[in-house]
Amino acid sequence: MYVLFLLLCGTLAGAAPVARFDFDTAPADGWKHKDNTALSSAEPQAGAAALRVSIDPTNFSYGWIHRELPEADYGNLRGIHGFYRAAKGVSGQLGLHLCLASPGADLSYFRGEVGALAHSQGEWVEFYLPLGVLRWERGPIRQLRPEALGTDDLLQFIAGVEARQPVSFDLDTVSLVGPDEAPALARRLLTEQRLRQLRPEAEGSGNPHPRLLLTPDRLAGYRARATAGDDRQAVYERFLQHAETHLRSYNAADPLVSMNRFLTDTSLESRAWSASFEGEVVRACAPLEVLAAAFRLTGEERFGAAAASALVKLAAGLGVDEPAWAKGFYYTRTFQVRALAFGYDWLWERLTPVERRAVKAALVGFISDIHQQSMSASWGRRPLQRVWNWDPGLMAACGLAVLAIEGETRLGEQAILFDCRRHVADYLTLGIDPDGCGHEGPNYLGYGFGAGAEFAEVLRRQGRGDLFTETNYHLIAPWLIAETLPDGRRWNNLSDGGYGQRPWPAYLYAAARYGELARGDAAKPGERWPSPTLTRPLGFLQQFAEAPGPRPLSYHALAKLYAWEWRQAMGALKPQDYDDRAALAHVLLYEPLPEPADPTTLLPLGTLFRGRGLAVSRTGFGPEDFHLAVEAGPHAAGHDQGDKGTFTLRAYGADLAVDSGYGNDGEPLKSGSSQAHNVVLIDGQGQPIRFHNQSGGAVTGYHHSPLLDWIRVDAREAWNVRYDPELVPQPTGAVARAERTLLFVRPRGNVPGYVVVYDDLAADSAEHDYTWQWHIPADRRFELADGRWSSVRREVTSAVLTTAADRAAGSASFEFEVPTAGRYVVYGLVRAGGLDPGKSDSFFVSLDDEPRLTWDLLSGAALAWDGVTERGEPGPRVFDLSSGRHRLKLEAREPQAEFAGWAILPAGSPAPQAPDE
Repeated sequence: MYVLFLLLCGTLAGAAPVARFDFDTAPADGWKHKDNTALSSAEPQAGAAALRVSIDPTNFSYGWIHRELPEADYGNLRGIHGFYRAAKGVSGQLGLHLCLASPGADLSYFRGEVGALAHSQGEWVEFYLPLGVLRWERGPIRQLRPEALGTDDLLQFIAGVEARQPVSFDLDTVSLVGPDEAPALARRLLTEQRLRQLRPEAEGSGNPHPRLLLTPDRLAGYRARATAGDDRQAVYERFLQHAETHLRSYNAADPLVSMNRFLTDTSLESRAWSASFEGEVVRACAPLEVLAAAFRLTGEERFGAAAASALVKLAAGLGVDEPAWAKGFYYTRTFQVRALAFGYDWLWERLTPVERRAVKAALVGFISDIHQQSMSASWGRRPLQRVWNWDPGLMAACGLAVLAIEGETRLGEQAILFDCRRHVADYLTLGIDPDGCGHEGPNYLGYGFGAGAEFAEVLRRQGRGDLFTETNYHLIAPWLIAETLPDGRRWNNLSDGGYGQRPWPAYLYAAARYGELARGDAAKPGERWPSPTLTRPLGFLQQFAEAPGPRPLSYHALAKLYAWEWRQAMGALKPQDYDDRAALAHVLLYEPLPEPADPTTLLPLGTLFRGRGLAVSRTGFGPEDFHLAVEAGPHAAGHDQGDKGTFTLRAYGADLAVDSGYGNDGEPLKSGSSQAHNVVLIDGQGQPIRFHNQSGGAVTGYHHSPLLDWIRVDAREAWNVRYDPELVPQPTGAVARAERTLLFVRPRGNVPGYVVVYDDLAADSAEHDYTWQWHIPADRRFELADGRWSSVRREVTSAVLTTAADRAAGSASFEFEVPTAGRYVVYGLVRAGGLDPGKSDSFFVSLDDEPRLTWDLLSGAALAWDGVTERGEPGPRVFDLSSGRHRLKLEAREPQAEFAGWAILPAGSPAPQAPDE
């Protein structure tokens, strides 16, 4: 230990710590303590003395010491480093607080865990806590900002002990360290701490491996898919094709090579950087899961060898302490966590004991980090924050990681598992309302739920609860049908949820569970989904009821409804179009459904989802039928926008009024704002918004009948109130009335169907300008004749350049003349032509010898002019061009992205608006 300290002193010599307590002289000076706590000197690990802390647990089972921070510049503080020691037989947990003072207020406590006293066994244990792991625990809510620390703030050590007689522990050489020392300390000591959390392999007590889904008792059933003769066989074969492809193209010896190049070379910033980083993580991790599963399913060593190599490299090179995690979306780590969990479990016998410990230590790091964050972060600290789709994905990944190494660590495994299950259950009960409606839309549920389906199924197989039947998850079939637009190939795009209908694992798993449950719950005579009348708004506690909603239909009926939705939507994806992750999820989770039912036999044509505040009216379920959706719901957390009272309308095979699409960056006039929705503006301004709307609306009246549906919504709250992070209402305005009433009248005889929209809105008694907004897609245009506005289809006929559905390859070059040197922008007439627009919406573009750009299309499925820019850049890229000839090169990036033409304009010119002009 003395040698270790000398080496540490050598490291610190080049950069002194921000502050230091070495206890060499009068070690107790300056330290205050709890009444049951006493201070004295002890033998040091280095220097002249250490500080002994003795706690008498007779009345209190914990004790503490603290002192004011010395005067120093804390702006560069990165963490707290030191040593502790406890005698053999001493048990308890040593923690640390930074206590922030504020005039006239209580202290704000930020806590971190130093370590278990039992780990010491009489030897000095070195510890390091990065400042970022200290979480608010109690007192006034504040941010922990190092530059704001000062001599009024406290450093406190607190220990809870497990004893009836007085016990002691020692502290020595506590340093508050800066950026020069922190990275090396973090890498070394946090790894050592995690290794101490691992039990010796001989003491492991968990189930044998593999224990996650691909267990020996289930392998025969999985392998039988190879001869099932239906979609299961086709997707199983597609999965094996992906495994073969990864075996050839995935760099298992260095799976992070592309990511490291991205981290070194990218010029992206902010959200664009985070999105691209997530793509790199997926590209590094997904092939590992596929190869590991192929090894289990086929028994072929070549898959196992490649997967094991990649697993060890990912655990070592992309641990929880990698700085890039802090710059990206917190959710992104779920892809790494699930890959490590499945990889460890499915490849257990392919790993050496040393490799197993390394992977387990990496998992311990992620488990501890996610679990700690769940108690303080805005995505999960409170149940109402768990409505946001990040929460179930993070906690399910954390739960899978615990299940993978359960019985092999000294973590509080059962308590963490309980918390993980509770978070996922809260999302499935609060994030899906009592009528089975997801608050954020089908794609956000699919994306955010992440590994939730796999986690739920492992828990069920182990007899630890059924998250499908015990929550609102099992009620989703009618909601998904309501979200499905008349063409049957798109979900509605409310709250920027996207049109695509991917077979997310959440929906693959629902298919299997519905099919299974239907076999034990027969149809009931006359059963039908209800459509309740509403004459006043529901209360918040009703909208977010903690008990799951009633199940009005038998599982037989729900399964047949889900089968209709599956055939129309998620299941319409051809097996050859399944990507590697979707194919693996299909193999692991999907089972066939019964024959579909005609929805009209079980569902009303008008449905109100009371928790979310979503009303959907239609004339039928065919491609020419009417579909009206109206939304005005409560705020808790998630992707709600400045759109309370908005509506969308489809009829006669056309999109007549639409939600504009993805945005949610909170900038004025972007698609999270009122300006991007079919709502009324007051003096050109919409419902106040920053990032997410943080406010709510209400459906105050609803009635469905065969002839018409009546829907009344109130958006005053969205105009007048914003909720802070603690859901405390903050006034933003005083709009007197903001009510909208819609009548949806179905065709009868020679009278066609129609919709009446009546707005009763008044800011106050003064005069104001009110703007009534109507949004249409790019394939339509407005016509004004005789004082009437009409939405008319654009007749656009154009040859396009595109690729085959299964191959993104090809390029084309174009030359053009610039008459005058200057600054120019380039627009392309483009569209996403694939079945899933989100996977056919990008090209590579290069101009002359300039670097190639990744051009993400914003046009959607309709031909529209889109400015050429680099991924993540705002607006079209501006090029400085000389007069004369120039060359544009267009290269395929995703299959079925379509290109029809260029427009080269002087910078600052209005963007081309119409594809047919």
